[in-house]
Amino acid sequence: MVTLLPPLEATRITSNYARIPDVHSLIGQQSRVISLGNVVTEQELAARVDQIYLCHLTSFLPKNGCILARGMFPVYGSSKAGQLLQQMVSIVRPTVHFAVNGVFSSHSGHCTDLENKIAIMEPLRNVAVSGGYAEDLFCIGSHKLSSRSIVILPSSYRHDGVVQAQLRQWTCSPIIRYREGNETVNTAVDRVLREKGITPLHPNPSLREENPNIPFLFLEGDDGRVLSSQVLLNFLRRPFCTHDITAMAQIENLIVKNGVTIQPSVLNAFIRYPLEKLEALVEGYVDSIRETTSLNEEQKVFLEEYKTTLLSLLKMMSASKTFEELTQKWNLDRELYQYYDHPIDLSREVPNQLTAEALKGRVGLDFKAYQRLGCETIVDAAYCLPQGVDGEVFIAWLQLHQISSSIQTHQEKQYLVVKGVNLTEVTDLTTEVADLTEVAD
Repeated sequence: MVTLLPPLEATRITSNYARIPDVHSLIGQQSRVISLGNVVTEQELAARVDQIYLCHLTSFLPKNGCILARGMFPVYGSSKAGQLLQQMVSIVRPTVHFAVNGVFSSHSGHCTDLENKIAIMEPLRNVAVSGGYAEDLFCIGSHKLSSRSIVILPSSYRHDGVVQAQLRQWTCSPIIRYREGNETVNTAVDRVLREKGITPLHPNPSLREENPNIPFLFLEGDDGRVLSSQVLLNFLRRPFCTHDITAMAQIENLIVKNGVTIQPSVLNAFIRYPLEKLEALVEGYVDSIRETTSLNEEQKVFLEEYKTTLLSLLKMMSASKTFEELTQKWNLDRELYQYYDHPIDLSREVPNQLTAEALKGRVGLDFKAYQRLGCETIVDAAYCLPQGVDGEVFIAWLQLHQISSSIQTHQEKQYLVVKGVNLTEVTDLTTEVADLTEVAD
C-alpha cells in the first residue's frame, strides 16, 4: 500500500529536500565519486545556458506540437472497462518531464515499445521549469513546441504517410530529425547534441551499476565537467526535489495507487476516502503546488483548470452506481475532461457564435470563436493582441467581471483567449459582463 504524504508534509519535504537526512547522505555519497573541482558553477551556467537542452521521451506524436500533461497508469486486465478508466484518470498527472542533455535508461526503462519512442529536445529557455533534479525536471501543465524545438523520430516515420500528414498540420515548425539505422533513442539524442557542439550528460557509470534506481543528482560529460542538480535548480530559482515527494505525486498516489481497477467503487481511492475527504485532500495538494512552485500566468490558469476538472471527474465517478452509468456520463461529457487543457485551434473558426459575438460587443474587442484543438463540441474565443499591447490589462479587466482569460502565443502573435464560451457557466458570465469599451482605447 502506498503511504501518502499529507499536503503540509508534502510542502515541507519539497521545500527542504536537500536537508532531509537520507537525501543529504545520498548527495554526499555521489559527491565522493565525482571531482568536485569540475562542478559547473552558476556563473558558468549563465554563460553556457544555450548549451543546455531539456529532453523529453514520449510514445505519442504531440498533437499539433503540444506535449500534454498526462499519465499512463497500469490497468488490471485488458477489459474495455479498464481501458476506459485509464482514459479517465490520465489527467491526474499535471506535469511534463525532462532530463538535461540526454535521455536515460532509468526513464526509458519505465516505457514499453522503445523502438517507436520519440525524443523532444528543448533549449532550457523554452521550458517553464517548475522543479525537480537534473535527471528529472518537470514543468506544470502542457508544453508547446516552437521553431527552436528538435523532434527526433524513429527512422520508419520518415516514410509514414499518416505521421507526415500530422507534421504538416502543426502550427509550429520545430526541427525534425530521424534516427539513423539501428540507433536507440538514447544514442540518437547524444548524436544530435554532439552535432550541435553540446556535450551529452549522463550519471557516473559506476554509480548507475551499483544502484540504477536511486536519483542521480550529478550528471557528467565526456569532458569531465559535472552538472550538480542543486546548482542547476538554484540557478533556475526552482525547488530541488524529486517528483515522487511533491504534491503532484501525492494526487496520483491518492487516486490510482497501485493501478486502475474496475471494482464496484471504481477507484481504489474510494475504498479509503469518502468523496468529501478526497476533495479536501485534492484542494490541499493544489494549494501545496502553489506554495512550493513558482508558476507563470499560463501555469496558474492551467492549475485552476486542472483542479476543477479533476474534482468534477471524481464527483462523477463517486455518484455513479454502476459502471454502465459511469460510461454513459463519461460519453456525454468526455471532451470536457479529455480536452480541458488543449489549446485553441485557430485554423477552425466558428462563424456567428453567439457568446463570442456578445463578448465582442460588450468589450469592444474583435473576439472570434474557434474549436478547441482535437475537439468537436467545445468552442473558445480569441482576440489577436496588437503588437506591443500588454494583454495583462485586458485579463485584469475581464477578471473583475469574473471572466477568466489567458494569453496564448501562436505563430509569433499573442492572443487573448476566453475558454469554453459555448459552455453554460461561461455563456452566462460573458453575456452579463459590463461595458468595458474603454479598455480598448
